[in-house]
Amino acid sequence: MDKVLSQLRENQAAASPWQQKEIKRIAPRLANLTDTAQDAIASLINNEGHIYFSNLAGLAGDMFNQAGHISRTTGDFEEYVNARYEVRQLGQARGPKSSP
Repeated sequence: MDKVLSQLRENQAAASPWQQKEIKRIAPRLANLTDTAQDAIASLINNEGHIYFSNLAGLAGDMFNQAGHISRTTGDFEEYVNARYEVRQLGQARGPKSSP
């Protein structure tokens, strides 16, 4: 996940304004998801002999919520891209505007 986050941030400057906005919306959630996953892994490693499921359940719940938010955000982003594409296609199908 760190690699994906790094790629998003590296490409943000070259992205269009609406893509930059979406990157800004997703990046903090992706960073939080990464941190939480690393915390869960560290918890498993550090408590190998006596795993506390309540702690892991909290971490898993947080990861689930963050992943859900990222999924919804990227779904909204995909819908926007598809709608924008359709509008362009409709505009090209209509041809150039005629002047009165």
